[in-house]
Amino acid sequence: MGKKDRLAYHSKTITKIGLVALVVLQCWFIHVTFLYPHLGIKLEVQQGQWRIAGFDNENIYIKHTMQIGDTIRSINGIPPEDYPTVRSWHIIEQADYIEVDQLGEIKLINVGHEPRHPYTDIIPLASEIVLLLLAGLVWWRDSSTKTMNMLSILFVIMGTVYMSIGAALRGDIWGQITISSVVVLFPIVLYHYLLQFFQEKAGIICSKRWLQILYSLALLQFAVKFIYFLPGDFYSFYVVDNALKELLFSAGLGSNLCWFAFMSYRHKRQSPQLCSVIRYMWIWICIAFAPLLFLSYLPMMLGFEMLIPSLLTSWFALTLPLCFVYLNQFKQLSDIEMILKRMVSVVLIAMVPGALIVGLNAVIFVERHTFIHHLFSFGFIVIILAMLLYSYPFFHRKLITAIYPDNVMLKQSLQRITQQLNALDTMEAWSQAILCAMIQTLQVKGAAIIIKNPHNDIELYAEGELDVQEIERKVRSGKLQSETSSWFEVERHDAYAAHLMLTKKQNGDELNMEEKEWVRQVISYMNIGMKKVMTIQKLKEQNQRLKLHANHEALSSKAPGTWMVHTLFESQEQGWTKLAKSLQCTVMQPLHEASLELEAMYRSVGPDESASLRQVGHRLDEVNMKLRHLCLSLQPKLILTAGLSNAIRQYIELEFQELKDRIHFDVDNQVMVDAQLPSFKLHLFRIVQELLMNARKHAFAAHVHLSLAASDDQVVVCYQDDGVGFDPDVVFSSEEKVRGLKQLRARVFMLKGTMDWNAAPGEGASGEIRIPFSDVTVLPNSVEVPVHT
Repeated sequence: MGKKDRLAYHSKTITKIGLVALVVLQCWFIHVTFLYPHLGIKLEVQQGQWRIAGFDNENIYIKHTMQIGDTIRSINGIPPEDYPTVRSWHIIEQADYIEVDQLGEIKLINVGHEPRHPYTDIIPLASEIVLLLLAGLVWWRDSSTKTMNMLSILFVIMGTVYMSIGAALRGDIWGQITISSVVVLFPIVLYHYLLQFFQEKAGIICSKRWLQILYSLALLQFAVKFIYFLPGDFYSFYVVDNALKELLFSAGLGSNLCWFAFMSYRHKRQSPQLCSVIRYMWIWICIAFAPLLFLSYLPMMLGFEMLIPSLLTSWFALTLPLCFVYLNQFKQLSDIEMILKRMVSVVLIAMVPGALIVGLNAVIFVERHTFIHHLFSFGFIVIILAMLLYSYPFFHRKLITAIYPDNVMLKQSLQRITQQLNALDTMEAWSQAILCAMIQTLQVKGAAIIIKNPHNDIELYAEGELDVQEIERKVRSGKLQSETSSWFEVERHDAYAAHLMLTKKQNGDELNMEEKEWVRQVISYMNIGMKKVMTIQKLKEQNQRLKLHANHEALSSKAPGTWMVHTLFESQEQGWTKLAKSLQCTVMQPLHEASLELEAMYRSVGPDESASLRQVGHRLDEVNMKLRHLCLSLQPKLILTAGLSNAIRQYIELEFQELKDRIHFDVDNQVMVDAQLPSFKLHLFRIVQELLMNARKHAFAAHVHLSLAASDDQVVVCYQDDGVGFDPDVVFSSEEKVRGLKQLRARVFMLKGTMDWNAAPGEGASGEIRIPFSDVTVLPNSVEVPVHT
């Protein structure tokens, strides 16, 4: 075992022993705290008699009418000089009854059942739990660095102080020893932490030889305290030890401040940035320890009462390690300087409402609080307000989901819309992406974008349940507003005017104020993108005309090539788009209106006729649904809304309903596939569509396996069935009149991909198609979405 391993082993052993000791002390202190009430009756010897010198607990002397100067004759039947807490600390604690002589009148006072006080019982315990939880959290988040380990120890020390307060106030020896030892240890550990902090963050290495001496002195002070367990009167030793504790604690804090000042002066010219950081940390240490030092310990050392109890002023010291925890998350001194400046600014801002609150409190309770109390309240309120102001952005992000759930959902939808718009360059696809997102987000029945030029020509892009003719009539007449819809102006130019129309929600409610504001935000993005999309569309039309002219001239000089295949597929897509529009306008719309009329007739006929009408209505709905499925196969708009894989799955479920249990479809790296351009995904959909149609018409397979897999530079389509098979040489020969697979091969070659088949008659077929992501041929009309109801 090497030296480092031995040190690590000893460190773990010491940590385990310390944790066990901490748990044992915690159990003992809780037992003492909740077994005995805090009495706080101070005694002094006058002319050989033990007399009351003061009260820590004002309720005791008020309730039992005791006064300073009363003589204590016995405690639990024991003379005061033989009672443990009186012998060691000159205070009455852990007593059930006391015998008091008040001006010759002997009273037996029962003090064993006094009510518990939150100041001595609950507040220290709650403070300890908070500090130990912070210590565990710091250690759990990052225990790999010595700086964070030292911070954890700082929190444990502060928690141990609060842990031992209840037992120390009740005169317990272990409580007195523990609180006195850790108070002396705290400035030493703080100094050790500061040395480690600047070594890790700024590369400043300072001598640590004093640490061994300081830790040795702290250990010696702890060992000497075990004299309390010996029989005898050790009150004089307690007075000296208590004064030494206060002196060492104050001197330790002062030494840390002086060390900060020295570091600032030493590195003033070497590193102004480091000097600024040290200056801010020095100010923060003053803020953390000034209340404890000047309002509690300094008056007590001078023989006066504490202006503010140390249990309250010590809470200011908690801000220092919390500040260090936050600063330790930053790796560069420039980041720390920025954060410190921000913290100081927040503190200065918090002083204004803090002063107003304390000033109002001073006016209302002018006779009940002193100036010191108001000053303490001001500091505490400033710290709380500064922490709230600084942490507001963090908690705002965390709580916004619970406070404004609809607002979060709308913002996420707005982000999705903007991401989609960046990849679209045709008006049809652009409009469909916006309208589908609005219908899904706002839960409206329908939405439409209407563009009207000066010649009164109208371009209408619609989604959902809409009356297209009624919309056109409103646009031409100029009377846009209605009770059933909301209209928004998108853009107005000399060349065209664009409007957005939204129906009521599916539950019949109108859009609320928050939703209308979200729509206006979407429109602001639409204003930016509409000019670009329409300009691109015009340029594409001009480019297409130039290509057709060039291709027509090249046709006479060379054989048809890739441009002819591209033109073929483009014409095919345009034909399918026109067919889908024609089906919707001439067949599906009348069928839908006929269904509505039949629905209205149900209420005015008898039961027999109603059943017949319902049967007819069901038949009309079935026909309309089949036509809808046909339109979806002609123009798969789900590619843009739900993604390619979901569009293929719905196509299999609807088109191959009788075979869907025998078709197995898988997608690998679906996110990569759905991130491609819509035109590329449409090509993939047509390839899959051709493979499945071929499997149903010719393969007669019992099982078909189809998969899509995407990598960084290509997508692979794998197909396999156990059908009748075929001979690739025969099928792909020039003499064979097979259109499906040849058209599939032409599409793959046009996309600069490869296609390999492994098939034989009677042995099934398997094929692999590889298509690169780059240089994809774009079909201008490939993402057009027909108007439907």
